[in-house]
Amino acid sequence: MELRRTALEGPNSTRQTARVLTVVQTGTYSSRNKGDAAMELSTARCLKAALGGARIVIGSPFPELDRNAYPGCEVVASRRRQLGRASLLLSHAYCMSALGSLGLQVPARLLFDEELRALREAALVVDLSGDMLTEDYGVHVAYSHYLPILDALALDRPVVLCAQSVGPFEWTAPLARMIFDRAALVTLRDSISLSHLERIGVKNQNVHLTADMAFLLDPAPRERVDEICAQERIAWNGRPVLGVSISGLIRRHYEQRNPSARSRAFVPMMAGVLDAISATLDVDVLFVPHVTGPARSKDDRVIAREVGHAMKQRWRSIDGDYGPDELKGLIARCSMFLGARMHANIAALSSAVPTVAISYSHKTEGIMEPLGQSTRVVSVDRLSPDRMTALLRDTWRDRDEIKNTLSERLTSVRELSRKNVELVLKVLGHRGVA
Repeated sequence: MELRRTALEGPNSTRQTARVLTVVQTGTYSSRNKGDAAMELSTARCLKAALGGARIVIGSPFPELDRNAYPGCEVVASRRRQLGRASLLLSHAYCMSALGSLGLQVPARLLFDEELRALREAALVVDLSGDMLTEDYGVHVAYSHYLPILDALALDRPVVLCAQSVGPFEWTAPLARMIFDRAALVTLRDSISLSHLERIGVKNQNVHLTADMAFLLDPAPRERVDEICAQERIAWNGRPVLGVSISGLIRRHYEQRNPSARSRAFVPMMAGVLDAISATLDVDVLFVPHVTGPARSKDDRVIAREVGHAMKQRWRSIDGDYGPDELKGLIARCSMFLGARMHANIAALSSAVPTVAISYSHKTEGIMEPLGQSTRVVSVDRLSPDRMTALLRDTWRDRDEIKNTLSERLTSVRELSRKNVELVLKVLGHRGVA
């Protein structure tokens, strides 16, 4: 196992040499997806604290966007979305590993990709693909997320698949089974994921049910949230606020899966629901975009404005681009939340804000169930104005009870999130590193 040596200077100053562990985090898309950023930041901060200031390297398909988003971390380019090039790099990793097994010293410069070099230096590789180790988004997407994991395995690095919702698998089942069996540790966010692994015959005994790392993300300081409110011209005025997270992705799922979509388009349907709730409950509507790119087609602000302009009641949308901790601070000020983005819902739930979740994947049920909120999930294929309006009204009516339930259960959910770090330390201990 390679450890990086760093010279440290104390205040009075004798120089000393300390061992600094390198951990590589892989699997996310972009910091413009605030769920990705929440997982990256929470994991990096927890590992740095637990490992005495570990060197954290993040593999990113958009390094130029992400370098400023992850302070204290190194960001390197990940080629996983360039499938041909990434496959060639995987072959290169296997060749370098084979030469090493023959006792040949392979200079780092021969690993001509910066992510491969970081992986070879790593004491541990932590994959944070979230819900992307699945064929739900296409075989090519699953394969793109497998690639950095396969690189790490080729270089004989211990791999942790951390706090994810996985499956189903069909075409890639043999490859997925090999990855999950060879992982040093697998932690899952829900029991449905566990059943998907059992279905493809995964034998790995080091598989655990935990919780998403984003439950450990601290909100931005109150002063910073006040600054954002001033910039965005948001005046709370003591009125209750319904926070809303919607996305073009949920619209596509609605159009593809909901039988009502042909007669009831998504934008006027959502606008009608929000108008009805705003008028009935006398609440203001605040759209909180949780993905802002990189492509415009992924920007939640676009669909939020479409729905807002179709509304008759008052509404406001966050226009700026903020970090996940800043958005969590904003969401925590809401009286109730309606979310189609899972990590926006986590920000609300972990702030004890009563939440209604719109679901297109088992990952949503997976975060709501441990908090006693399973009845507040509406599947996109059953989404209707009547169903959503009734659920929001019931949630508002029961908001005090819900806040108490969330406050009581959050302690155990956060313990499950911290369990990910405890299990990682055991992996390192077994490898003789921690």
